[in-house]
Amino acid sequence: MKRLSYFVAAAALAGGLAVGCSKGTDIPTAANVDANKITNDATKCAEMATSYATLFTPLATGGSDADKEKVATAINDMKGKVPAKVQTDLEAIATGIKNAKSPTDVATFMASQEYTKANTNVTTYLTAECSKVGS
Repeated sequence: MKRLSYFVAAAALAGGLAVGCSKGTDIPTAANVDANKITNDATKCAEMATSYATLFTPLATGGSDADKEKVATAINDMKGKVPAKVQTDLEAIATGIKNAKSPTDVATFMASQEYTKANTNVTTYLTAECSKVGS
């Protein structure tokens, strides 16, 4: 009886391992991966992440209308380079900043849950997802 339970456990383990194995078509190989595209994508992502990281610095003290306009322009430019789910977060940030009428309003928005959530999603995309192979 012990042997039967060991056999069942071994069969279940082998089946689990087989299910997790790739069929080969989803694994990038030298034949189907363009190294230049990967390098270009990684560079594009690094540039966007660097731009985004410094984008809000002028707003730390409330910012002027010109600073808010620069942020809006940069966000609009970024929206054309990211997936729809990230575009939604960028739009939430742009709208919040646009609707801020005073330096206090800007600071209040940038301390809000809405900004924090959207900013976290954008940052995560730029630093962790953007340059993945095949993304």
